[in-house]
Amino acid sequence: MINLRMTLIGLFALGKGFTAAVQAAPEGFDKGRDLYNSAGSCVACHMADGKGQPGSIPALAGSDWLDDPNRTIAIVLRGLAGPVTVNGKQFYSAMPPQLLFGDDQLALMITYVNNGWGNEGPAVTTEQVKEARATSSMADYTCLSYTSLSPRDRTRSRMPSPA
Repeated sequence: MINLRMTLIGLFALGKGFTAAVQAAPEGFDKGRDLYNSAGSCVACHMADGKGQPGSIPALAGSDWLDDPNRTIAIVLRGLAGPVTVNGKQFYSAMPPQLLFGDDQLALMITYVNNGWGNEGPAVTTEQVKEARATSSMADYTCLSYTSLSPRDRTRSRMPSPA
């Protein structure tokens, strides 16, 4: 009986520790997931598991490009064209700007991406998206132009040298 009691106490304590270690999803996470997975949205290329398409579309799950919310917002608003290195792998593709969604919807989707699949990024607000939309250029963006938003990332954006 004592062993059973000690086992139950141990399991209860372990359960409390596990619960405390699980981080609550940010507000709007579920709505962001629904938008991410909707027709004409991110899921079409980056896939439901966030792993992208090997050799053509970079993964969002564990992406080293999600560490700067301003850059993420800019990419979603304006798209990304040309070669880009994500998690040490180079991709040659183009992401179109997400023109079908309002600022509130984009904020929810980015918050989902920043926190889905084990990512631990910040929540993004509608106000952040509105400000970025109002202040950023409509020019097509390349990997190099985004690094100016986050100068410490310039090493990730190196273009291949001409042969």
